[in-house]
Amino acid sequence: MGLALSCLESVLTPENATILFAELGLDAAPNLAGDIGFTQKLENAAQRAGALFPAIETLSNARESNNDLATLQAVGQLLLAIRGLVLALDDLATDFVRATAALPQAADLEAFALTFVDLLLGNAVVNYLELAHPFLRRILSCLAIVEMKPVTVPVDNVPTTVVRKKLHLDRVSRWLTEPGTVFHDVYGWGENGFDGNALLANVRDVFDALFPIAVIHKADEDDRSDLDLFGFLVRVAADASPPGLEGQLFANPAEQTDLTLGQLTDAFRVALQIDGALAEDLRLRLLPPARLEARAGANLKASAALSLIGESEDPNHSFVILGASSGSRLEAAHVSTGLVADLGYDAATDSTKSDFRFEAKFTGGELVLDASEADGFLASVLPSSGVHAPFDASLTLSSSRGFSFSGSGSLDATFPVGLSLGAVTVLLVHMGLQPSDSSITAELSASIGLTLGPVRALVERVGIATVLTFPDHGGNLGVLDLGIIFRAPTGAGLSIDAAGVTGGGFLFHDETRQLYAGSMQLSLNETITLSAFGLIGTQMPDGSRGYSLIVFITAEDFEPIPLGLGFTLQGIGGMIAVNRTFDQDVLRAGMRSDTLKTLLFPRDPVANAATIIQSL
Repeated sequence: MGLALSCLESVLTPENATILFAELGLDAAPNLAGDIGFTQKLENAAQRAGALFPAIETLSNARESNNDLATLQAVGQLLLAIRGLVLALDDLATDFVRATAALPQAADLEAFALTFVDLLLGNAVVNYLELAHPFLRRILSCLAIVEMKPVTVPVDNVPTTVVRKKLHLDRVSRWLTEPGTVFHDVYGWGENGFDGNALLANVRDVFDALFPIAVIHKADEDDRSDLDLFGFLVRVAADASPPGLEGQLFANPAEQTDLTLGQLTDAFRVALQIDGALAEDLRLRLLPPARLEARAGANLKASAALSLIGESEDPNHSFVILGASSGSRLEAAHVSTGLVADLGYDAATDSTKSDFRFEAKFTGGELVLDASEADGFLASVLPSSGVHAPFDASLTLSSSRGFSFSGSGSLDATFPVGLSLGAVTVLLVHMGLQPSDSSITAELSASIGLTLGPVRALVERVGIATVLTFPDHGGNLGVLDLGIIFRAPTGAGLSIDAAGVTGGGFLFHDETRQLYAGSMQLSLNETITLSAFGLIGTQMPDGSRGYSLIVFITAEDFEPIPLGLGFTLQGIGGMIAVNRTFDQDVLRAGMRSDTLKTLLFPRDPVANAATIIQSL
């Protein structure tokens, strides 16, 4: 992102301003080169863009030296520099309103100024993708997240053709929640006016970024346009209502094919993979909303995938999927994402059973929880090297099932692990995606079992969370705002088995007060029912990291027992503590003043739980 925005230094000049306004959407862009105040704001924004270069270089050097602390500091400095650029662009947009206030179209220009920063940042990102990652840019164009539209408009009274480039980030979350409506809105999928030619042109551009193996044959008087993909001819299925796509195979690929179509980097490639025999007369039809049909001259059972595949060259260094390379993260040795078609046809019954899906999966995966990022309690009990839980997963968008994680029917999935590390057991790993109109939240967490002497704890969903938002006026990544945080657990389940005392309960987690607190139900030798209230502090009294545990226990419905000599046993209570001390003088004073009674023998403990926990 820093590299994309740094290029604005050469764009934000008085000489380029008018054509820049035209590229961003003005059909009659004003020439403000003679406005000294505006040109000063323009130059200030350009200087802010240029200031990104030193921050980018510092970050690059820190990463090459494998200095985690220096890398984090450099990232912070780069984010500050990006924020400074966005603020300078806001000032520029405000001054644009002043500079154009006397023009006839002032109202339209003021409306343009409100969107200027977003349009400029999006334009910069698309320009960078086109130069540095053309394959990704074309994929995003196919998905309608990037829009590129050539138009001819007057620039200083000279007809000039410019390409208007926009980022539609709102469509990112919509692809996760309602992909069919995005395809409908952009290409007219599901309507009689389906623009198949636009879709086929975008698909051809994707392959052009690899090598020119895709060719479009334009329509003539006798036939329709079609796209020739290395022997597979695709065209609009005009005889269907509403129309879809149809294709026919004019080649005979090997039953087991793994053909690299483009080597993007040393680790990533684009590949066509086929498993099973595909007959030369294979015919496919993809019809709205998402029905795939296959026909052939004989029985057919095969699969074909067009995927981006990543394989780590160094077995000791995996790809980081989510999180930070030096902290809590999800990593994998092998990743792939792309389109997969399962093809089935029974010639005897002339029936087809096929499915078309998008699939992203990783294998050799591992969830790493960095104990140094956790609260004092977890940091004290987790291994100093962190928790490493291996598991594999995939995210699928199927024509028959929609978006889901493997093993789940939704964007929320839990995977059993059962990995023991001494006193720590990783029981479950949880993955979740929560898309909305303005953000995408990703969670990767684990439920962990801990053994602390006679006390066993189950800590639920501790891990990492990533929040990606699309603020109206930019964020810490220019057009985006990205936050990666350590996800505190929702709570901790406790069970106790000590000297005849058994039972359990649940403690909620209060991150603000840095503690866990809650209640338990216990049994004394299976004859007396006990109520207990517990607290785990995650910070020591001096503010240092650490933890302490304390549980107060009292018998319920205890019938007084005469002891003789005028003494009567009126109640039974107890205390279990870890990393706690007690002051005898304070205890004696509490007994004399009866202030300990609310802890040792509370009245109506369920109704007064909040007050008792506050006393703890």
